Amino acid sequence: MPRPVTFDSETVLERAMLLFWTHGYAGTSIQDLVDDTELLRGSLYHTFGDKRSLYIQTLRRYGRMALRQTISFWNPAETFLTNMRAALMVIVDMPDAEKRRGSMICNCIAEVVPHDPEIANIVTELLNEVKDLFEAKLEAAKHTGELHADANTTAFARYLVSSIQGLCMTAKADAPREELMDIVEVTLSALR
Repeated sequence: MPRPVTFDSETVLERAMLLFWTHGYAGTSIQDLVDDTELLRGSLYHTFGDKRSLYIQTLRRYGRMALRQTISFWNPAETFLTNMRAALMVIVDMPDAEKRRGSMICNCIAEVVPHDPEIANIVTELLNEVKDLFEAKLEAAKHTGELHADANTTAFARYLVSSIQGLCMTAKADAPREELMDIVEVTLSALR
């Protein structure tokens, strides 16, 4: 008879996510996962599958977390540009240790996506969710007159997701604040 689960799977996923996010897929060993999650190797495999399966679960978790964070601080009483500036400033104002960790999605694109079509599709799904959110917000801005009536909200949403990824990677590379602010201002100027 199997023993009952005596751990919180959400806590385990959170710890595993932080490991993969900080050290990457290749830089995180099974032993690292065992040590950091405080699970026995067998329990880890039985509950979450192999390392790749666990990585996919944590990547999806990160994507949901990032999307929820963006939605949570969006202030409907503010303009699109004000909200977008706030979203970009979250990256600029991160503590240095968090900047160096970067975005788990960007890290995945650089490390894993070129070699794993299934994970590439997952990343595409996660980025499309963000694009869809921005496109909806841009459509709303178009209806209020903040954007011109013929603005291509799909193209703008794609541009914003790309700009955020670039800003994350530039911040990870320890760029000075002035450089990060230039990216913010140019990104916002494209929307005016």
